[in-house]
Amino acid sequence: MGTIAKLESGDFSIVWRNLGIGYFNIRQQPVKARVAYDKAFKTNPADARLLYERDQLWKRTLAKNQRSVLRELQKHSSLVRQRDDLSIELCALLQSNRSA
Repeated sequence: MGTIAKLESGDFSIVWRNLGIGYFNIRQQPVKARVAYDKAFKTNPADARLLYERDQLWKRTLAKNQRSVLRELQKHSSLVRQRDDLSIELCALLQSNRSA
C-alpha cells in the first residue's frame, strides 16, 4: 500500500507503464492495465509513446469506442504529430468515422 502511495506522489510514468504491461501481458488483468496506463499518461502527458501504447491497449481491450479514441487523439494532436504510428491511427479513425 505504501508503495502505491509513493508512486502516486511522484513522476513515475515508466513504473506505471511497466505495471500496465505486466498487468496485461503477465497477469491478464486488462482493467488494472488500463488504470496503470492512465496514471502513466497523467504523470507524463508529454510522452507520445505512452499515448500510443494506451491507445493500443484500449483497442485490444475494447475499452473505448472509436469516437472516444478519436477525440483523445485530436485533443493531443501535438503528440500525434510526433509519431507516425499515432498519425496512422488518427487517419484510420477519421476514415472509419467518416464512413459511419
